Amino acid sequence: MRTDFVHIILIFTLLQITFSCSKFLDLVPDNIATIDIAFEKQIGAERFKATLYGYLPNFTNPLGGSHTLWTGDEAWMNDIAYNILGTNQTTNQKIPLSHDIARGFQSSNNPILSSWSSLYVAIRDCNIFLENIDNPIDMDDFLKNQWAAEAKVLKAYYHFYLMRQYGPIPIVDVNLPVDTDPSNSQIPRRSVDEVVDYIVNLIDEAVPDLPQVTVGNADYGTINQSSALAIKAQVLLTAASPLFNGNSDYVNLVNSEGTGLINSTFDATKWDRAAQACKEAIENAEQAGHSLYRFDELPSLSETTNLKMSIRGAYTSEVTTEVVFPATGRTVSDQSAFIAPLDFPTGNTDFQLQSVISAQFSPTLRVAEMFYSENGVPIEEDTSYDFNNRYQTEIAPEDDPIKQFYVQPGFTTAKLNLDREPRFYASLGFDGGIWYGQGNTDDTSLITVRAKYTERAGAKNLPSFNRFSATGYFAKKLVHYETTMAGGNNIVPLIEENYPWPIIRLADIYLMYAEALNESLASPNAEVYKYIDLVRERAGLNGVIDSWSSFSSNPSKPTTKDGMREIIHQERMIELVFEGSRFWDLRRWKKAIDLMSKPIRGWNVFGDTADLYYNVQTIYQPNFSIKDYLWPIDLPIILRNSNLIQNPGW
Repeated sequence: MRTDFVHIILIFTLLQITFSCSKFLDLVPDNIATIDIAFEKQIGAERFKATLYGYLPNFTNPLGGSHTLWTGDEAWMNDIAYNILGTNQTTNQKIPLSHDIARGFQSSNNPILSSWSSLYVAIRDCNIFLENIDNPIDMDDFLKNQWAAEAKVLKAYYHFYLMRQYGPIPIVDVNLPVDTDPSNSQIPRRSVDEVVDYIVNLIDEAVPDLPQVTVGNADYGTINQSSALAIKAQVLLTAASPLFNGNSDYVNLVNSEGTGLINSTFDATKWDRAAQACKEAIENAEQAGHSLYRFDELPSLSETTNLKMSIRGAYTSEVTTEVVFPATGRTVSDQSAFIAPLDFPTGNTDFQLQSVISAQFSPTLRVAEMFYSENGVPIEEDTSYDFNNRYQTEIAPEDDPIKQFYVQPGFTTAKLNLDREPRFYASLGFDGGIWYGQGNTDDTSLITVRAKYTERAGAKNLPSFNRFSATGYFAKKLVHYETTMAGGNNIVPLIEENYPWPIIRLADIYLMYAEALNESLASPNAEVYKYIDLVRERAGLNGVIDSWSSFSSNPSKPTTKDGMREIIHQERMIELVFEGSRFWDLRRWKKAIDLMSKPIRGWNVFGDTADLYYNVQTIYQPNFSIKDYLWPIDLPIILRNSNLIQNPGW
């Protein structure tokens, strides 16, 4: 026991030293004796390996740590909450929030959500691990090779994460000795093409030593062949996309030696390479038992509720066959920002006491309009959908056996909320919408969201004046159906059913493959349709050819490369809504400059009648420019390293 305790102390000491050594990217700490002791035996190496996973970005922090939840146009925070949370109440000074990025307040002096220092520390620790994993005297070579392979993939992923943020970055393959002249440690940025090749080579080198872990294995969350190949596919898809493939906006971005860092010449073979990697990732994942999630926990539910739960559960299930790369150390453990305050018709008062619900993560009207009609095509294309009058109100049907599980029968709501696809109702809560779960497992007793100003989920009725949806929509998809409130007179905690953040799931890989294959061909083929249709079928929709030919004003759209590109892009934004993909996808597609410069809108949440509530309001006017596609490198880092070039515009 004492030896184990000493090992723990040494690991913590090592971590403190590595975190403090940030002046140069690749100098090893001088505590060689401590490292030697940490790697004497398997238990020390295992603890060190665990710290490598601990550097995964904080995907789930709803306010300050997530690069994706608050930084784009999917959801908005009401101004009152933003001003309170973004201000030190003692000093009245501004506190940086991730939401500042969406509002256009990024800065090179103190970049918000900068990963440069933290992920290069992670990469350095991966190198330390690789340099020392052969040392433990009680480990066999098989396990040493497997753990080394995990570290290689994590090192590759951290390089990739930096590349997505900053574009061209320095490659740190090995740590330099501590006595290296500091002038020789100031390494320059490498081109995106070089970084991509380095990442892919690392993963290819690691895969043979990784297990092909079957779904449900005790090592769920550790790197295996399927997750490594999924990362590789994502890397190559990103590299083939317009941001990094033939982008003339960065023709003048060169390193200190004058070498171009982002290739301005389009290379079609990058799409071929991405398609091949996606196909390999799919084959490996399916062989390991991965499949699209189907909810089957409560067989007594209606077919419609089961469908909605399959859509929600693909994201929120604790362990699922669908998630290929879960961040098990990054559980979604604060669902109060996503949940809607609810009235229970059965007398259950758990949600009558709403003291911990903030409901501040507010899906925008743009997201509500993004989902398809019930016919599986965009609402502006559906020849049977009253698109021009979508903001007007209508009474929900009273005797429809399917739609009664989507909107309360007889409820007056916006036409926009009616006749939509199942993912709309599985992902969004809204005034008049049915919300299943949260302690109520009987779908014959329906729970309705009531979001007008004076109602249960309205701005006035919440216990704090800054806890309300800015738009009138709620992110139902992010709330596990078993998360509940505990009753009590004074303290009402949220009893959360936490789940790992799904970094990559199988539906994502299917859509990556459909996109890459479509881009590599002159026109889409049956294989392109197959993989997008698999995702659509789980969502309760017909295939693209059938849907567009039957209901779209542009019936030939899926038959062309350009048309299919648009369909795949929208399918990704719908299927992966609130999962962080949209933030990166809009950038790699170079669509962010258009969409992120359009007004953020929602309903008039201060209206207490249908006539007042269902009026579209402009909440904020963001401004996105070319410089915002890439993060600024921290100014102190630029000043310390004369070989680093700042990103354009910063």
